[in-house]
Amino acid sequence: MSEYISPAWDIEIGPYTVQKMTRFDVVSSRQAPIDLAEIELPKAGLPADIAAGDRVRISQGYREKGLWLIFDGEIARLEPGSTTTVVFAQDQGVKLKRTEFSQTFIQVQPRAIIQQGLQKAGVTAYRLSSKALPPRPSFVASGNCLEVFKWVNMTWGLDWAYYFEPEGEFYWGPWEESPRYEQTELTRLEYGVNILEPTRVENDGERGLITTFAMPWIRHSHRIIIVDPRHFAEPVEARVERCHYHHDAQKARLTLEWSRGKK
Repeated sequence: MSEYISPAWDIEIGPYTVQKMTRFDVVSSRQAPIDLAEIELPKAGLPADIAAGDRVRISQGYREKGLWLIFDGEIARLEPGSTTTVVFAQDQGVKLKRTEFSQTFIQVQPRAIIQQGLQKAGVTAYRLSSKALPPRPSFVASGNCLEVFKWVNMTWGLDWAYYFEPEGEFYWGPWEESPRYEQTELTRLEYGVNILEPTRVENDGERGLITTFAMPWIRHSHRIIIVDPRHFAEPVEARVERCHYHHDAQKARLTLEWSRGKK
């Protein structure tokens, strides 16, 4: 466990680099196209001019290993308390949520609709599946971009995720084509080594939850190897469904939900 000593972090809010924080929590999920962050800051030294819309960047790691960017977004609101202020932030997906998208398409494939929505939202860095799909005679886009993208998936019967990488690129497509699937080395989570309590295994070993040390290089949709003889006779490969990154004065943790299937 010596490799997990000296956890480190870096937080930028607007033009400021945070010097002290009470805790932060970042949640990222395949089922939610917007990552969420909470940062609890002591009021002493809190810049008075930070406000909704200011950019927020959070990195986590270890002094001997370096830092990984786990969140890039903007302040949604501030919640002052007696001694601390909690900053609530949303990632770049919020740009899609607040961009209205109304357009009628004729003989269209879904990629063209997604691409048009991204252009309306001002998103220029994206990776979209080039898989050929049958065109629809017509499709009416109505709502914000996230609503339209969800309806596109439902209309074509696609189990495709769409999300922003913290570095800024938007992805839409099958899991097997995603950058997060294309890993050359899978992280091993092993009981007695880096799996902490609590753990949970459900549905005859098809889904579960693991708490481990902070591993900011893991993101949802990554593949991992689970080695836990309490539940599995052999190591199993699983997909990360949800990540909860936590950091406070006492500990730095990652709690992840995983599944062995594609649904």
